[in-house]
Amino acid sequence: MARTFATILDHFERPNLLIQQKNTFTYGSILFDFVLGKKMKIATWNVNSIKARLPLVVEWLQEFSPDIVLLQELKTVEETFPFMEIEDLGYNVAVSGQKSYNGVAIFSKHPMEVEHTRLPGEPEDEQARYIEAFTCGVRVGSIYLPNGNPTRNEDGSDSDKYLYKLRWMERLRAH
Repeated sequence: MARTFATILDHFERPNLLIQQKNTFTYGSILFDFVLGKKMKIATWNVNSIKARLPLVVEWLQEFSPDIVLLQELKTVEETFPFMEIEDLGYNVAVSGQKSYNGVAIFSKHPMEVEHTRLPGEPEDEQARYIEAFTCGVRVGSIYLPNGNPTRNEDGSDSDKYLYKLRWMERLRAH
């Protein structure tokens, strides 16, 4: 089976997992129909702090039971991530965390192999904005794209944040 790379972005406070038809993106979720006929729910959520949203995340996982979950803006390091609460729901968990900022995760109901915990191409980049894994016959990535604001410095030149965003996006395209 060919490996498929699926990166899905959204910024909803509470994802809506209503799937209308296969291969249709609907409010933060997608349903894949694989060659073998297995359908799978892949959902994404910018949680804006996993610790603050943990009760909602647990409730949401129990209610909608997606096969794969891609989270952004965890705002915690791996050592303080609530692994037990998520694993108790039957998920395998991979995290690339950062204290107080950024952070991404992948949950899968199936075994997964983590391929990358940082976006390749700039080894000195310490921001936790990318994680990629292979699970259920697909390659999935959870990304938290830099916003690049402000774009200009007071002197009119491109800001460091904006230049970082442009470099990051170029690395993503190259990967």
